[in-house]
Amino acid sequence: AALVGTWLEGRSGTLFGAQAVGPSALAGTVAGFALFVFLALLYFIGFVFWFQDYPRGGNFAGAVAFAAVTALAVASLGIALGAWFADRERAFQVLLATSVPFLFMSGIVFPREAMPVPINVLAMLVPTTPGIFGFIKLNQMGATWSEIRPEFLNMTALLLLYGGAAWWAVHVRRRVRRSWNHQPDLLTHKGTP
Repeated sequence: AALVGTWLEGRSGTLFGAQAVGPSALAGTVAGFALFVFLALLYFIGFVFWFQDYPRGGNFAGAVAFAAVTALAVASLGIALGAWFADRERAFQVLLATSVPFLFMSGIVFPREAMPVPINVLAMLVPTTPGIFGFIKLNQMGATWSEIRPEFLNMTALLLLYGGAAWWAVHVRRRVRRSWNHQPDLLTHKGTP
């Protein structure tokens, strides 16, 4: 989100620069950001579990496939938020204010059964909730795809929701940027009045 905000501020980068080319630029940016998230997830569900000798029951192939969907959803959310905030600093402020509540809402620290229904519904809109439960089932319990169907469908719905939100936010910001380029420069009296 911070990098997208930086691109927006500088009117540069693959999404907001002069050479940006619509859906293919967005898809490429999502894929690029998702690659970093995917590699981080592989580190945590692969190397760390092996190196620290954590108990793992193991559907590693399923966990890798689920990590790909999770990475795409997280990358889409980051792009949507970065384009929406339009300030790179705002992304860090929001992350700081929401990280602990999102951890509690996920049901790992505090049982989900004891939470009110509206908070449980809100928790399903955050990728950490289906992600945590999906990875626990796949890594520690050796779950099959049919056993993580609710988490997978939730993550896929989030991918579609955040992908659409990212496309919309980038589209709106690009349109606003184009209108900025056609406005007269009032400080130097350049342009047409």
